[in-house]
Amino acid sequence: MTEYEKMLSGEIYNAVDPSLLKDLYACSELCWEYNQIRPTDFKARNEKLKQILGGADDDTFINPPFHCDYGKHIKVGRRFFANFNFVVLDEAPVTIGDDVFIGPNVGIYTACHSTDPKERNTREEWAKPVTIGRNCWIGGNVTILPGVTIGEGSTIGAGSVVVKDLPIASLWAIRVSSSRNLKINHQRGPLNKNMHSYGRYEYLSIFPFLSIIAYRCVRGSIRRSN
Repeated sequence: MTEYEKMLSGEIYNAVDPSLLKDLYACSELCWEYNQIRPTDFKARNEKLKQILGGADDDTFINPPFHCDYGKHIKVGRRFFANFNFVVLDEAPVTIGDDVFIGPNVGIYTACHSTDPKERNTREEWAKPVTIGRNCWIGGNVTILPGVTIGEGSTIGAGSVVVKDLPIASLWAIRVSSSRNLKINHQRGPLNKNMHSYGRYEYLSIFPFLSIIAYRCVRGSIRRSN
């Protein structure tokens, strides 16, 4: 099994294998070319995106700068939109459904590293796929970690870190309970009027400022929708 095959199968692989580096550099060149295209040359931008991505259509729109590792592992649905500074580490497949909106400074990461420094310094790693269902809105400064699946119709509040799978029509946002301890709430929404559930996940974050912004934005959206 080649290092590339190991990577796509979720096995531990050598991240500095020459064949992998060749693909990484080739994608970097394509991303650089894309980011140099004039903002109003929409046709050229779309054609270049089709070269970079593994699946895109005439309506795929990404505001530059855009960066990814391999590109060919990213498949987006119809009418996909991503704002400035979209970063995707697509060592594993990243699959995004139709009509997904992604805010600025969003990162989708599939690559995993050992927390043990000695193991990490060997440059061995593994990857887990990320899937985002159709009709999702991913707010600005959101980070989506390896192995996550986000159900269709979900909204992710600005500044959130998504660390586990979310069901259909979820609302995932950071709520501040102190300067250190942040609570993340997710709620199944109005896709089915008879379907309501509520869950909570707690974790520590070093970005309380972004969390406050996320909470206020989402709270305001909820009030307006009510």
